[in-house]
Amino acid sequence: MKHCTNCGNQIYQGMKFCTRCGNAIVGDFEEVDTQIPPIEEEFWEPVRGEVKKFSFYGKVFEVSENLDIFNSYRLKFRELAQKCANRAETEYKILVKDYRSFIEFFPEIYNGNLTPVIQKAVDMLISEEIWTITFESFFEQHITDFHLARDDYDVIIESTNLTAQANQQAIAGITSFVPNMVGGGFGFKNALKGMVKAEIFNAVRDGLENKALEAAANIRPEQQAELYGRIKPEILFSHILADYWNVYLSLVWTLNQNGHNIWWQTEDTDQKAKNIFKNLSNPNFPQDKVLDTLITLLELNPYNLEYYKFATSRFGQSEEITKIKEFFGYVD
Repeated sequence: MKHCTNCGNQIYQGMKFCTRCGNAIVGDFEEVDTQIPPIEEEFWEPVRGEVKKFSFYGKVFEVSENLDIFNSYRLKFRELAQKCANRAETEYKILVKDYRSFIEFFPEIYNGNLTPVIQKAVDMLISEEIWTITFESFFEQHITDFHLARDDYDVIIESTNLTAQANQQAIAGITSFVPNMVGGGFGFKNALKGMVKAEIFNAVRDGLENKALEAAANIRPEQQAELYGRIKPEILFSHILADYWNVYLSLVWTLNQNGHNIWWQTEDTDQKAKNIFKNLSNPNFPQDKVLDTLITLLELNPYNLEYYKFATSRFGQSEEITKIKEFFGYVD
């Protein structure tokens, strides 16, 4: 794949000017290798849990079988999500050079690298003899529930809507009517907003992102540059990782909906744990009950680092608590 040396737009042999920025193509043009190696397929055995026991300041903290299963999925998908998110970041840095390339390439980058994570979840469902969930239905449900990076993209699209509307109003000299800018009987705002949500992210394979590019042509270059400057790549990449990693939550939820009994923190148990922890610092709290209460808190939610901090501040740092934290995926 060959790209313009000025803006990164894909170009082809025989072209004299870049179709995006107008840069003259003189002699040989830059070739950028975008063939990033795919994520290697790994076979995962069905996850089976077992009770695990840890020493906890002279007492015993017991990890239940269903919590062990939850934790196994959490850690397995963290590793896979990190690989896919790293790959997405690499592709982004190669392909995204400006506003238009962001609009054009981000949905494909996001979806393409989410796909292996979704596929692994569906593979696990099939291995658990849950055959009523397809890749498409799982994908759709997941991006409905977890969409931090997609929201970042939508913010830019919505800003495009507002900028384009302002431009049209200025041209028309009125504020009460914005002429249609997209065919099919849709106003620009509704058509683009609906297109982004219903088409770009759900059917990018059909090339419908071209409609967003056509719409983007209605805002001036300096406006495109300003919109592009609003993107914070580090935040975007962290959101991509979160969306990818949270596939394990979609998987565990689906498993539980299909007869499994895997640990899951509900809003009620979360609030219960918060209330207990808040009262733990009260001077009237029985001191001989503190350790047992901390164990209860870890059973309710072992992923709250505040509980570990409280334990070490009260009883001191120990190898015991380090082992527990490492088991749940926390490394100091």
